[in-house]
Amino acid sequence: MLKRIAACAAAVLVLVPGARVVTQARPPATAEDLLARSVAAHGGARLSSWRTMAITGTIEMTDGITYRAAYRVQAKMPDKLKVEEDMTADRGGRYVYEYFRNGSQAWSRRNLIVGKADLLRLERWMNQCLGVAYYAKHSTAMALKPDGTADWMTKSADQYHVTERRPAYVVAVTTATGSTDLYIDRNTFHLLQEVGADSRRLYSEFRSFGGAIHPTRILEITKGRGGADVITPITYDAIRYDAPIEDWVFEEDMPKKNGAK
Repeated sequence: MLKRIAACAAAVLVLVPGARVVTQARPPATAEDLLARSVAAHGGARLSSWRTMAITGTIEMTDGITYRAAYRVQAKMPDKLKVEEDMTADRGGRYVYEYFRNGSQAWSRRNLIVGKADLLRLERWMNQCLGVAYYAKHSTAMALKPDGTADWMTKSADQYHVTERRPAYVVAVTTATGSTDLYIDRNTFHLLQEVGADSRRLYSEFRSFGGAIHPTRILEITKGRGGADVITPITYDAIRYDAPIEDWVFEEDMPKKNGAK
């Protein structure tokens, strides 16, 4: 699928009488065209050509009250991932959630106590390290949908309210993990929102990290008990590519496979 959308569309010139020449991107002709331009806007091949990726930032965790936790992601191609959510600074002692993926295995640790983890969730985390390039590379089908808006929200007191409606092209993309609607900015072609069957993510404040363009503010929205939205804000402070990461990082307390000694 990636080969079919390799070409990027050119801009057109709009002549305004009595004014300077204005450059305006033409609307995408196809879903493949739209996705190609979005990949290019995010850095092209740089999005997926890395061997290792390390993200540092913060995440807001709610456990009766809201904690501001350190957020660390380490990924190694093709299938190794570790995610840390460290609330130690706010809660004291050692209070760290860790999630691991190593090939087909997934597990977690909570303050060093090993537990289970959802492999599909870890796979989605890994895919999000690739951004929109994941969908360009792994889609089996895609189709344009009517234009929409990606509605960024800001927290006021204890509630989130829509504070910015961003016009977007919408493309439905099918991958092995299901169908996802991608909302892509009509002007910048940045990916503004992903909407899946049981969750969505909103993206804002894009920056360049090592030649790739990533959002630095993310709102992850899932369904909690009773069907109410649970909104988790994530902030990226830094992203580093291709720094050495030892394999043991992704093997700590890895469960033994059936029959192993």
